[in-house]
Order: sequence, then C-alpha cells, then structure tokens
Amino acid sequence: MADRSVSPSEAFALLRGNGQPGLFVSLAVRIASSPDYVRELIGYMVYGDSSPKSLPPRPPMREWIAMYRHHRAVQNGFGVGFGFPADMTASGFLDDIRSLSHMSQEEVAAEVAELSHDEMQDLIRPFIGIPFPPDDTTLRAMLNELDAEAEPDGPEDELQVDELIACPAGQFYFRVWWPCWILYREYPPRLMRAARLGDLDALDRLLRLDKYAVHDPGIARVLGDVMDVGSANARKQVVNALSGRPRVKLTDSGVRAGLAGLISQLAFLFHSKVTAPEIQALFDAVERVRGGSLTDRKIAAAGESWSKAVQRGRNWPSLPTGPAGQ
Repeated sequence: MADRSVSPSEAFALLRGNGQPGLFVSLAVRIASSPDYVRELIGYMVYGDSSPKSLPPRPPMREWIAMYRHHRAVQNGFGVGFGFPADMTASGFLDDIRSLSHMSQEEVAAEVAELSHDEMQDLIRPFIGIPFPPDDTTLRAMLNELDAEAEPDGPEDELQVDELIACPAGQFYFRVWWPCWILYREYPPRLMRAARLGDLDALDRLLRLDKYAVHDPGIARVLGDVMDVGSANARKQVVNALSGRPRVKLTDSGVRAGLAGLISQLAFLFHSKVTAPEIQALFDAVERVRGGSLTDRKIAAAGESWSKAVQRGRNWPSLPTGPAGQ
C-alpha cells in the first residue's frame, strides 16, 4: 500500500488525541475565569459605575486620536494582560496560529526539516492534547497561577500596573480599544472609518463610547454636516449619542455567552471543536473550584438555549466562526 502524507489538520488531530490542544485549554481557562472581571471593568470604564480608584486624565487630544490609527501597537502592548508572554504580541500570536493552520503539507515539511529537536518540541507542545475541561486538580493549579500573575508582588509591581493604565496606550486600551472589542465586536479604527464615511449608526456607537472622538477632523466634518443639513432624526441621534452611553446591555449571562463564543472560535482556530455543553462545564468547573458552587449560576439557560446563545456569541473579529450550524 502506498504511503499517504499526513495533512496539517490530521497531524493536529493526532497530537490532540482525545483531548484539546494544551494552549487552547489554557486560553479557555483564562477566558472562563474572567466574566465578572470583564463586566466590572467595562462597567466603570464605560458606563460610569463606581471605580476602586479614580482614572487618570486622558493624554493630549492629538495623541489620543492618533491611537485610532495605531491600534495594533496598542493591542500588542497589552497582550501580556491576557496571558501572552512578554516576548509574544497578541496579534503576532494570532498571525502565527493562522499561518501554521493554513500551510500546505509541502510548506510544513520544509519548515519542520529546518527545526532542531528543541525547536520541534516548542512547536509541538501547544498542540498536545489535554482534557477539556481539565480535572479539578489541574484547573485549581491553573487558576492559582492566574491569580498569582494578577497579584502584585510588592509596591513596585503595583506602581508598574498603575503606570501601565495611566500611560497613553493604556488609557486608550482600557477606555476605547477593549470596550469596543467587547461591546461592539469591532476594532476602533474600523468603527472610526465607518463613522467618517457618514454611517450614522457607526457614529452613534463611536460617540457613545468615546466622546473625545469629536476631535478627529473627519468626525468633526460629519458632525457639522449632520447638524447643518441633516434630518431632525439624524440631529437628535447625534445629540443623544454625545450625552449617552453604549446601548449594549451588559448582563452576567450575556457576558458569559459572548466569552463562550470566543472560546468556541478559538477552538476552530486550533483546527478543533468544543461543544456548548463542554464550554458550560468549564464555566461550572471554574465556579466549583473557586467558590464551591456546583454550577455557574450566572449562566441563565442550559441545553438548547445555551447552545444558541454560544452560537450567537461567535461573532468576535479576526477569528474563524466555524462551519455553518456548528
């Protein structure tokens, strides 16, 4: 019988075995452990909820508006906060995974032929399968590691965190980039571009999120046009946006469904798949290990309703949404 080459997808499946890629499981645990933090942070960054400490003033407007054009640098600079190693940027990580998953058999073979044994181990390790969700002992160790990362070791570390949030990129990231991604599933430059072209819905969402966007010359021009020759409804929409908050309703169950959709999309990125019940089991396991509850009670629905909520939540940009119906 003739030998048959193994495709990259088949190779990944062999490495996974009956589990899921180790790096994916690690990312999924980080995401599943964060919904309350996400809601709290968005609440006081965007909706005016009480904050544990006062936020520093924004940088000069010219510098602020310029960051709409340099969002990738902002994103990369804060990838560490979501678990990426200091020498690995968030966007670089996604680019590497996408490139690897789309390589042909010949390209993979050529790359592998040039790797040393240690380099090969580094390449393979993130794709080796482990159980999903991990058992409670493993999960507890992973959560303890996350908590240790988040806890400052001393006054110097705490000062570094404050400086990170206070710096111009940090201000933009936490006030605009991250909330825009979470609430609208959109990147700020794309939202800004649509608003500059006269899309009133995009302008509405942008101004509700970032009042300082009015300092962008293109946005100022559109605002002037609307207030000068726009319809009464358009003028009212702009005025309401300038005085209002994002319309997105942030609920415990909604945040969990959205993050579950993100986990599902990450699985597709790794040439894998996890089901909605498996993702719910991960949220339940995190709650069980952290607080002793048998389930995550903030997941409002189970069964078919939860599955549909997860499918609706698979709308995160720059990630595969998976085959239709999955």
